[in-house]
Amino acid sequence: MGMFDHVRSSYKLGKEFEGVNQTKDINDGGLMHDYWIDPSGRIWHVDTSGTQDFVPNDRSSMRFTFKPNGTHGKVRPLLITNYVEIYPERYNGPGKYPRCRIHFVDGVIKSFSLDPKHYYEIPWS
Repeated sequence: MGMFDHVRSSYKLGKEFEGVNQTKDINDGGLMHDYWIDPSGRIWHVDTSGTQDFVPNDRSSMRFTFKPNGTHGKVRPLLITNYVEIYPERYNGPGKYPRCRIHFVDGVIKSFSLDPKHYYEIPWS
């Protein structure tokens, strides 16, 4: 366990990778950043820092809560050239935990491989 970066994918990698995925392979990993892969295979960095403030809360066991402050986040393309391995955040299927190894060139998916291969049926229509 530990801290992971989160990767959401709209690219067809397989049903196990449709939700939130985790990785430690982007930018030295484990920084709890958010990334999104769009339907065309381009990866984006989603930065929501500075969009919420800590405010005192006397009604909760926690002394402070988050409150949106009206500032919008930023979404920027991530121009990486590297292999990135992602894992589903939650998996309740049979057998070995699935992995997807993605090859990015200039921030765009060039290829990917799935392990274990026999669990995946990818509808490409």
